[in-house]
Amino acid sequence: MADMLKGYTPVGGPWMLDNTVACKKKTKHPKVEIREGLLKSILKQPATEENKEWEILFNDYIDYLLNEEEQKLPMWMTEFTKKERYKVAAYLCYYLYKISKKNGFTDTSLLGHALYYNNAFYKYIVDQHYFNLPGFEALCYKVYDDYDTEVKIRTHQDE
Repeated sequence: MADMLKGYTPVGGPWMLDNTVACKKKTKHPKVEIREGLLKSILKQPATEENKEWEILFNDYIDYLLNEEEQKLPMWMTEFTKKERYKVAAYLCYYLYKISKKNGFTDTSLLGHALYYNNAFYKYIVDQHYFNLPGFEALCYKVYDDYDTEVKIRTHQDE
C-alpha cells in the first residue's frame, strides 16, 4: 500500500485503482474480472492509520462506479458497462464495510445511498443473488432500512 501510494501521491484519486481491484478482460467475450484475492488480502491487513487509506480510496472508487452521469466518468472507467460497474461497486461496498468495521467504524453510506436511490443497482445485485458474498444480503437489508429511517427523520425534521 505504501509503495502504491508513494508512486501516485502527487496525483491522488481513485484512478490509481485502474486494473488493481478490477479490470476488463478484452477477449472474444469481454468481461470484468474482480481480484477478490487482493480484496481479501487488504482485509487481512492490520487496523492501522496507514491502512485506513484503503477506505478513502474505496469510497472514491465506489463514488465513480455508481455515478449515473457517464460523461463525468474517468476515461479508463468508460470501458466498463453499467452492470460491470455495479458488480465492482457491490464487491467494493462489501469489502469497504468489512474493512471499516475492522477499523472500528462501519462505513455504509455509499451503499445505503445507492440501494435507496438507484433502483437499477439494487435490482442488479438482487438478480445476481448478492454475488454470493457471505452476509451481503443481510447487510443490504440492514443498510437499506437504516438509510430509509435516516431519510424519514431528515424529511420529518425539514417539515
